[in-house]
Amino acid sequence: MKVFGKSSSGSTSVLAAPAGSPVPDGPPPKRRKRSKGNIVAGIVAVITLLGLLAAPFWLLKAGLGAKHHQDNVNFVHANHPGELVHDGVVSFTVNSVQCGATAIAGHKSQHGQFCQVGVTMQNNGPVPLRFNAISQRAMGSKGGFYVPDPSADAILNKHSDTIPDSGDPQHTDEAALTPPVAPALKAGQRATYTIAYDIPTTVKLTQIDLHANEYSTGALVLITR
Repeated sequence: MKVFGKSSSGSTSVLAAPAGSPVPDGPPPKRRKRSKGNIVAGIVAVITLLGLLAAPFWLLKAGLGAKHHQDNVNFVHANHPGELVHDGVVSFTVNSVQCGATAIAGHKSQHGQFCQVGVTMQNNGPVPLRFNAISQRAMGSKGGFYVPDPSADAILNKHSDTIPDSGDPQHTDEAALTPPVAPALKAGQRATYTIAYDIPTTVKLTQIDLHANEYSTGALVLITR
């Protein structure tokens, strides 16, 4: 390839390009400019990614908010011992609350005292239902939640409050339970049960959340002691 140039005397001469040196055939290439469309697409992609990452947080917050709202609704509609409350087709009445016993027929408290709560349940539905003791959750003055003591309940009621779960391969057959499981309440029937909570002596029961089953909304009863 030949390159034309001028010498110091002003005459035009032909200069040979060094071997292997690239010589452009035309004007230098223009620098590509990023289109506005690509920039906008990138921003949208980033915002979408941030939204996907934040979605679990907002779902959790919404779930906690719904639970808090339901708790507030239950509290506003709370009742007291002696009053009839409803949870679905089941109605309950808390008849009595007695605390302070350190043992029940030789069964000693592991935390300090037993609080015995007398509850009447009535089945207002069309099919037989059982009293599900483990679903009756109590709350103490220091914020803790408590469930009934099955051994104490069995002594007080002469029946087991364990409801066998046939879907659990490790479940105990109903016929093998001692004492036997309390019979189900037929439509329109009612029965009174005593449930015992094993709680510290420094704690007072403040409320009990009564449930027809473990998945129901529940009915709140405030206990004033």
